[in-house]
Amino acid sequence: MRPRIIVAILFLALASVAVAQSQPASPSAVLARTIRAILLGTASGPPARLNRYQLSLEMSHAQEATATKSDSPTPSSATELSPDQKAGIVEIISEARENAEMVAKRLQSNAKKFDEVVLADTIDPVLEKRCVDGITAAIYDSTQFRLQAATQVAHQLTAEQRRYLRAEKAKPGSEKGILEAVPKVFHLNLEDKE
Repeated sequence: MRPRIIVAILFLALASVAVAQSQPASPSAVLARTIRAILLGTASGPPARLNRYQLSLEMSHAQEATATKSDSPTPSSATELSPDQKAGIVEIISEARENAEMVAKRLQSNAKKFDEVVLADTIDPVLEKRCVDGITAAIYDSTQFRLQAATQVAHQLTAEQRRYLRAEKAKPGSEKGILEAVPKVFHLNLEDKE
């Protein structure tokens, strides 16, 4: 019984340490480091004494500096994609188009076979079922490829970019599918890839 309790306590301790290490530094910790750096100073000469007013000014400047660092937008704004995002999205959409072409050919072939089997002189239920299963599998694969690509594209976007895309898609006359809307909304040139 005791080894279980000890193991449970160790596990909880390790888990709490892991969670604490994975959390970003709190603003107060960043502020304390900034204040400590300000108070220690880097200037040569005797250390300067700061009165409370000067200290509060330094603290407010440090708070503003940390606020602007954390509030500053990422390199890609809502309407622009970073080069990595562009490359990733173009790759995903191009692959999705290739998969769609492959599945369309498969679907066309299976539909042609189905027509031949159904319109044959003798009815063969086994062949009919195979053709129907082939058509069903092609439609399923097409849907899977499309959903997978749309999910991957959405994961490439930041939350701000997804909100922007959602707002653009809600406009009348806009493309409704993610794979069609993203290139138009973010001005991607997919012809370069092909």
